[in-house]
Amino acid sequence: MESGAFEVLRNPDAVYQSCIDEDGSPILLTDVVVIGNGPSGLALSAFLAGWKPFYNKKSAHPSRVLHQKLLGHAETSLVDQELSCLEEYCAAEDGGRSAHPLSVLYDSLVRPDADLGHEHASSLRWEHKTEQRVPHVVIGAGPPGGSWNDYDDDIMPLSLSTWLDLPGFGISQWLGGQILCARLPCLVIRKYFKAYPKHMGIRKNLLSYATVTNVQKFIDTDGRHMWDVRGNHVNGPFHFRCKKVVLATGLKSPRMLNLPGEAQNERVLHDLQPLKQAIFNDIACTVDVMSGVCSMKPVLVVGDGITAADSVLHCLANNIPVIHLFRRSQKEIKSTLLGRLSNSIYPEYQSVVRLMVGREVDALYQPMPQSSVVAIDDAVAEVKSPSGETTVEFRYMVVCIGRRPDLHFLPSVSADLTAVHPLTYESPSAPGLYCVGPLAGDNFVRFLVGGCLGAARHIIASCASDDQI
Repeated sequence: MESGAFEVLRNPDAVYQSCIDEDGSPILLTDVVVIGNGPSGLALSAFLAGWKPFYNKKSAHPSRVLHQKLLGHAETSLVDQELSCLEEYCAAEDGGRSAHPLSVLYDSLVRPDADLGHEHASSLRWEHKTEQRVPHVVIGAGPPGGSWNDYDDDIMPLSLSTWLDLPGFGISQWLGGQILCARLPCLVIRKYFKAYPKHMGIRKNLLSYATVTNVQKFIDTDGRHMWDVRGNHVNGPFHFRCKKVVLATGLKSPRMLNLPGEAQNERVLHDLQPLKQAIFNDIACTVDVMSGVCSMKPVLVVGDGITAADSVLHCLANNIPVIHLFRRSQKEIKSTLLGRLSNSIYPEYQSVVRLMVGREVDALYQPMPQSSVVAIDDAVAEVKSPSGETTVEFRYMVVCIGRRPDLHFLPSVSADLTAVHPLTYESPSAPGLYCVGPLAGDNFVRFLVGGCLGAARHIIASCASDDQI
C-alpha cells in the first residue's frame, strides 16, 4: 500500500478509496468501518458524517446545574467540547438505567425529565458540518434497521415512540407532526429507520446486504496499527482496510439451554417469529367448535422476559394452551423489567404478569415458577421444580432466555472485549476497536445514541490527530 493513501480520504466527499495491495488484490481504504446497520450503526454514521449537537440556549434544560454547565459552551458542539466535568451529574441522574455517563447525558438533553412523565422540548439543536466528515462505511446484513427488520410488524416495542429517535431527525419529524400514540408498531419504526439514511445524507456510507467474515488487526509498512475487514456482498467479496473498527452488531443470536439434542429438535424454537410460523403451518392446531380451544398439546414457553410474554400472548390469543416455565419465584417476578412495566402503557404485559404471579387465572395458562428444563427428548421435557422432577409433553417449546452477540468474524475474541471505556467506548484490550449499543450494555435506543456520541468523539479526535502526524 502506498504511503499517504489515507490522506486522500480527507476529501469530505470520499467514503473510501480503491487501491491495490502488495499481492495485487484490490483493497478499499477508509478511516472507519462500522459493522452493523441497526440504530447504533445509523446513529454513529450520522455523527461521523458531520451532524453535531449543540446545547440550545433557547430551550434551556430544567436542571439548573446542567444548564449552567453547558451554557458557557453553547457554541461548541458536544462532539468537540470536554464533557468529563458532567460525569458527576450523569451519575446522579442515572438511577441504574445505563452504566455510561454520555448515554444518560444525551438522553437527558433530548428528553428532559422524560422518566417523570414530562414532555419538555429537546435542549439540543443540530448543525451539519460537512467539512468535518470522517470517511466511513456501515456494513449490514440486510436493509437499514438491523434486527428491527426481523421483528413482527404488529409487535409494539417496549420503548415509547419518542425514545426511538435517532440523532438529528426524530420520528415526529418523519411523520410530519406530533405523535399521537405512545407506542408505534414495529412496522412503523422499521420504516423510519429505513428513511433515516436518506434524510441525513448517509446512504452513500451504507453497504447493505453484506456480511463480514473476518476482522484482523495488523501493522502496516509505515508502522501504523490498521484493520482488515473482509466479507461478502451480493455483488461479490470485499476487503476494507481502515484505522478504526466499530462493532454495532447488537445481540442477534438467541441463547440456548445448551441441552443435548436441543439444536436438532425441530419442535424446540428460540424466538416468537418461528413459533408463529410453526403454529400457522401446523395442521394439528385445530380449534374445537364447542370449546373454542385448540386441540393440540400445549406450547411450553421458557423464560420470564418480554419475548416470553409475547409468546404467551400469541398462544392465548389463538386459544392454544400454554405452560409457562421460569426460574424466578412469583414474588421475584414483580421486581423484573416485565413486572415493573406500567399497566397504563403496557396493559398486555401486565396481563401476563398477573397470570405469572397467580393474581389472575386462565384455563389455557399454567405457570411453573422456580423451574428449569434439565433434559429434552423429542416432544417431552424433563423439568426440575421445587416439588421435584416431572415431565411435560409439548407440541412446541419456545426458549426465550435472552440473546448473545455473534462475533464469529473475530478470530480471537477476548473475554473483556466488550468491557469498553465508559466515555470513549473503545475496548481496552483492543485499541482501535469500539463497541456500541447492546454490545456495550446500552440495550435501548434512547441510551445507545449517547454511546455512539461517545465513540464518535474519540474516533473524530483520533483521526484528526493522525492527520497531523
